[in-house]
Amino acid sequence: MRNKSPGVTMGSDHQQPCGTSSRDFNHLKGATLLLFLAAAKCRDSILRWTAVSLLRTLKLQEGAFHSDILSIYAQRIVELEESRAREMTGIANGVPLTCADVPEQARFLDVTLDLDESHIDIGILLCVRLSDHAEGSIEFERQNFKISEVAERTHRESEHTH
Repeated sequence: MRNKSPGVTMGSDHQQPCGTSSRDFNHLKGATLLLFLAAAKCRDSILRWTAVSLLRTLKLQEGAFHSDILSIYAQRIVELEESRAREMTGIANGVPLTCADVPEQARFLDVTLDLDESHIDIGILLCVRLSDHAEGSIEFERQNFKISEVAERTHRESEHTH
């Protein structure tokens, strides 16, 4: 990561010094991880999708965490949890969920992010959630997804909303 002048701000229209980009400038230390955690752990649809959207627009690299990639993983987590909550409760798509609408069995207790080393476009979520079958037991679930498909779906959806 290059050091930037403190006067350079993200999202500004002024030119930056040659060889620099707003992608690697970060004056919001820890913003990517905080927004990812908000999207992954919050149970309010509006707040979750706002966090995903903010991650997508930040274009920040913080250590190993890049906001573009984290936004894709966060989006998949939200989609999976909300889909399961809607199946369990019968709440229709398009209706924002609140914390009370998301049953414990629909929530991930823990999620590990990974990449398939042989296929760089394959994202992996290793998820833990409470089991539907036996009280107090947990289930492990592996979700593979194509990163490019999630990114493309996001791009199409944003074109329709603008």
